[in-house]
Amino acid sequence: MNMKPENKKILDDNRTVYDKLQISGAIRSLDYHTRQEFARIIAEEFQPGYQNPGDCPPCVIEMIYKVYRHYDEYRANNKII
Repeated sequence: MNMKPENKKILDDNRTVYDKLQISGAIRSLDYHTRQEFARIIAEEFQPGYQNPGDCPPCVIEMIYKVYRHYDEYRANNKII
């Protein structure tokens, strides 16, 4: 499986969101556009049919974990450093 380069770039550029979430267990805010992009990437790359969970904070947190778990697994399976 090959990811679209633009999707990899979005995830790489926003990695700090995930890193901060892992450290603090919470996020201060995640703009609408980034939430939309994460949901789109999950649907395009990892889980067809995935729907944006909306604005509920626990749902957004789960979406962030989901997209980066999938992305980290992709990176490990494709030996991307």
